[in-house]
Amino acid sequence: MSQKYDQLKIFVYENGLRAKNLDELSIKIRLCTRNKDQNFVQDLLASTSKRFNNIRRNGLIEKR
Repeated sequence: MSQKYDQLKIFVYENGLRAKNLDELSIKIRLCTRNKDQNFVQDLLASTSKRFNNIRRNGLIEKR
């Protein structure tokens, strides 16, 4: 599951982009997902939903 997020981070932050705020980050993510394979985007959204449900049930626990 985190492999998809790692790939998304690479796409979003390529060329040294650093978002100044959440709006800029949101725009960059939308642009990146428009240019990617739709299966990748669907898998990412499905895993996001699973992550939110897990957080809702168990609380936020970060693994590092």
